[in-house]
Amino acid sequence: MSIDNPRWPTQEELIPARAPEQILLDVTNRCPLSCKRCPQPILRTQLNYRPGDMSFELFQTLANQISERTILTITGDGEPLVVTKLPEMVKYATDRKVAVRVITSGLIMSEKTTRQLIEANISFIDFSLDAATKESYDQVRLDSNFDKVMGHVNRFLELRTEIQGEEPETKVLVNMIDQPETHHEIPAFFNMWKDKVDRIYVRPLHSVANFIPLDNMSGTGNSVDRIPCRVLYDRLVVDHLGNVFFCPLGWGRKEAIVGNITNETIQQIWNGQKLNNIRESHINHVISGGVLCYNCPDWKSFGWGNSSGKHLNELMDKD
Repeated sequence: MSIDNPRWPTQEELIPARAPEQILLDVTNRCPLSCKRCPQPILRTQLNYRPGDMSFELFQTLANQISERTILTITGDGEPLVVTKLPEMVKYATDRKVAVRVITSGLIMSEKTTRQLIEANISFIDFSLDAATKESYDQVRLDSNFDKVMGHVNRFLELRTEIQGEEPETKVLVNMIDQPETHHEIPAFFNMWKDKVDRIYVRPLHSVANFIPLDNMSGTGNSVDRIPCRVLYDRLVVDHLGNVFFCPLGWGRKEAIVGNITNETIQQIWNGQKLNNIRESHINHVISGGVLCYNCPDWKSFGWGNSSGKHLNELMDKD
């Protein structure tokens, strides 16, 4: 079903699974980039911004709570590779049979870190590249370096083969956001990577729950045309302080917090009353005006039956 014509979920899909399909971990809120439509450059200018990384001890608390059925996607309200203990975190999780995915810009990927991640048996490395040429890349990925990033991605592929052989366990993904400056490069992007990586995908451009308003995109409140957001049924987000958010587009906004892993477990929050109330408000079209979802237009791009966790599991199952 297309973004312009999303389908209503089935009754079975509206029953939450025993565990979330994914935990998205915002392991840091620091980033060296200033990408054109990212909230991070705006957030770090605000008076209440405090740069920080998740401690290894808090990461252990999280990893110990994650079901083997759940994929841990380490991303960020920043760049995960600024966290020096990231390879150690990955190894701690994979040793417990948790599938780990790291999403990175690829800019600050040292040789040492690359080796450590591969040797830690990271399940997925996902490079956010956003363009096929330097000219377009420089328009959207500000404060980055196209040639350096391309070198890091290709070096990761070389080391993966060196360390894991011709049938590696670690899967390499590349992605781009469909933006006005780069839309014309989507075919070239696929051609560029089709013989090198395990998956290529294009992400729709989000307003980040109306944080960055976009042309021709507006929230629909409690319109009968609105479907329940799939995000509420397949993932939770944890920030570097242990706060748990019901939406990856929350970006630190307090109204998106449903708990903290130091007070409750992931399982308790996933099955808790706060999150169930939000799910019910979507189903019954009674979303409160003060909730993040009310003015968010991005629910249209989270199509039912088309989750990223589903695609990741399919990629692992190919083995």
